Amino acid sequence: MADIVNDLTFDGLEFLRENGAKRAGEYGDQPSFFGTPSETEPSNADDALSTPHCDRGYEIPEGSWKRISVREAPQFAWTDPLMPLRFVDGKDVGRVVAYVASPGGFPVPIRLSQIGAIALRAVPPAHNDLNNGITLRVEVRHIDKVVSLMADLFPWDEIERFAAGLRARGFRLLISRRIGQDDDPRNFTWLQENVRYRSREEMFRLERRAASAYHRKGDPSLVTITDGRLDDKEEIVRGEAPLIGIVKSHASTSYLHPEGWDVLYALRPAERTPALALTTEKLELVTWYVRLADSAGGPLDGVVRVEMSQAFFESTVSGEVAYMDRLSRALCMWRTHDSGYGRAKVTLHPIQQAEDRLGAHFIPTDTLVSRFYKLSGL
Repeated sequence: MADIVNDLTFDGLEFLRENGAKRAGEYGDQPSFFGTPSETEPSNADDALSTPHCDRGYEIPEGSWKRISVREAPQFAWTDPLMPLRFVDGKDVGRVVAYVASPGGFPVPIRLSQIGAIALRAVPPAHNDLNNGITLRVEVRHIDKVVSLMADLFPWDEIERFAAGLRARGFRLLISRRIGQDDDPRNFTWLQENVRYRSREEMFRLERRAASAYHRKGDPSLVTITDGRLDDKEEIVRGEAPLIGIVKSHASTSYLHPEGWDVLYALRPAERTPALALTTEKLELVTWYVRLADSAGGPLDGVVRVEMSQAFFESTVSGEVAYMDRLSRALCMWRTHDSGYGRAKVTLHPIQQAEDRLGAHFIPTDTLVSRFYKLSGL
């Protein structure tokens, strides 16, 4: 990266100077005056979904829901073809670092981000004992440095030169697009959310690439756990793809009926709710909630939602309810016990490992921002 620091005559970055670029300050993203406009932002949370169709009687009749203990469920054996062996996670770290004046005279933010995705593969231990944890090796890793901008506000020839100049020094320009027809580009908050959306959208694309790597490696049956909803990976989930999503945030109130909420709140560690069938705009899923840890911090503390393709469950798993129990028990066993990790109660140790190993290859954000300022002469 030394050439980036020293080269102040970088072709293409005249776009910044010609459009009056200014630093956004060390705090980056500015607070919103108008709330958060990015309702369609890709997210790991339930609240990003539109209202789905729920069959709450999929496993147990809707009026007979009860807590289901998975403490005594059989453990996976390493020879079990349905044991999850791959773990996928993504990371997006960045902030708005500058803004330029549009031809209309209003400020347009530029976001600088590092994005990446990683897949870890479990290595069988000397003894078939999951209680001793699992050893993980990196199977796939993708990392990129990106600059996001609402490019359609500027002449296209300027944008092409800007993109080429960035690409020559290892950055990739992401073209943000309008999400809604009525969005006013003069709303700086909306523009700021838009470039953040674009960065996360590209991160999810890298996640999909990492999650689908097993197809290219000739092992399409390898069960994979990914952090977040499967709707963000629809093109590889359709059909019988062996992909399992772990959702940590539960803002949606549309999945459960009153009895279901009562059961959810009453869950103890290593207990799950009955499964329901969930039909979204993109996928048909089987999903349930499981409490990985105690609820000392609140009624949903330690709860994750598990989801998988309905076709995978009914065809590959043959609709065996016992698989939900075995998987739920494994998730409880794999939960991280790192008390220094902010979301330890709902995070799997392999996913934490994936995040840590990916982040270790990221340049510190302040360092990268300083290099960008040096490069652009801002």
